[in-house]
Amino acid sequence: MRDQALAALAVLRGSGLTTARIALNLSAAEVARADIVEHIADQVERAGLGLDAVEVEITEEVLLDRVSNRTLDQLAALRGRGAKLALDDFGTGHSGLAQLLRLPLDAVKLDKRFVQRLGTDRRAEEIIRATVSLAHGLGMTVVAEGVETAQQAAMATALGCDRAQGFLYARPMDRQALSDWLAERLPAGGDAPVPLRPRRAAG
Repeated sequence: MRDQALAALAVLRGSGLTTARIALNLSAAEVARADIVEHIADQVERAGLGLDAVEVEITEEVLLDRVSNRTLDQLAALRGRGAKLALDDFGTGHSGLAQLLRLPLDAVKLDKRFVQRLGTDRRAEEIIRATVSLAHGLGMTVVAEGVETAQQAAMATALGCDRAQGFLYARPMDRQALSDWLAERLPAGGDAPVPLRPRRAAG
């Protein structure tokens, strides 16, 4: 499945979308590998891509009790070769703040359980506000996951989130559907950021 996704990205980059990037979620077994850099690099290079084309995502639960100094060095090496590193589902683990200090992170992705309470739970709003302030202070970007309504998107933006993802914008799709989706949103012949806007309702 990962090989197919990387191959699809190679096609997109070859068609002109040269800044496209794919997120790779690492399993607990992969995080524990002594050769994680070569393991990921080999997969990426088989698709004709470089590590600058990927964002490696690790959840707090996967990291719990598995982060040795060797693992930290390996993750730093991945980042040093061009990969981005993100902490996924932030807020669901038991040691989130400690991981922000230990890991060479580029981004944190706020778990959807916080994002989807925006507008109905003031505590979720305050948690997101504090997390954004902390992450920005550490030089990281913040992604709001699980955005499903325009209100959630507006509030996440107002609270300082840098990016958003969720069903409000698109659902999972195959390569051809993704190509069509991008064609509707990118300027002709351009390689510009895709403007996020709600998907059209069916019917």
